[in-house]
Formats: sequence, structure tokens, C-alpha cells
Amino acid sequence: MKGRESGMPDEAYWASFFDPQAVLERLRLPQNSRCKALEFGCGYGTFTLPAASCTQGTVTALDIEPDMVSLVQQRAKDAGLANVRAEVRDFVEYGTGVPDGSQGHVMAFNLLHIKDPQALLREPTGFSSLAARYR
Repeated sequence: MKGRESGMPDEAYWASFFDPQAVLERLRLPQNSRCKALEFGCGYGTFTLPAASCTQGTVTALDIEPDMVSLVQQRAKDAGLANVRAEVRDFVEYGTGVPDGSQGHVMAFNLLHIKDPQALLREPTGFSSLAARYR
């Protein structure tokens, strides 16, 4: 299910909002570990590719837009990042498709505008299982 206002802004404009490496450091993505990471709505790969560069674990990048997934797959290949698994998936409607508790890090950017953001936050593989660690 596409969220309202689902479209991504122009890539250069989007990239001007973030310093992906600084954001990932702030979010405590474990460096040089086998940590698996899941990204809800990978878009252009703004955070996917830097995350994959930081960890040896698999970075699963989900997006509802096939063009975005193809772009991330190509960019990962071009960068020599074999640990990126980009997949077209409606995670709002069908969940992540990864086993509960299997991810050490979860990322979501520009998604809380969806119709029912609480459902995303309750996704067992996503935020809720990690949030319990930080309470």
C-alpha cells in the first residue's frame, strides 16, 4: 500500500538534507561487525549504501517502488557491496518478510507520513523488537 505523499523528492534535493555517515554513527550502527540491518523505504540508497559499507552483515533494503530498488541494486553492484539485498516489498501491507528478531539495526527515513505509521512501528522484525532493548 503506497502511503499518501509517497513520492521521493529530487535526489539532489533529498541528499542535501543528510550527512548519511554522521546519521548512521548517531544511530549507532555497529561498525565492522556482522550486524544485519533492515531499511524500510530505501529510496535512492542514501543510507543503504553507507550502512552496507559500515557492516559486514546483510543490509536488507525494502521499497515499494521497483525503480528505486533497481537503482539501489545497481549502485550496490557498482560500489562492490555484495551485502546489500534490495527487494520490492509492500512492508506496510505484508510485513518485512525477514524472521522476527533477526535484525540488529533498523532504519526508516521519511515514512511516518503513511496512513497508519503505528502499524510500521509495531512490525515485529522492525522497531518494536529493537525498542524493547532501549527502554
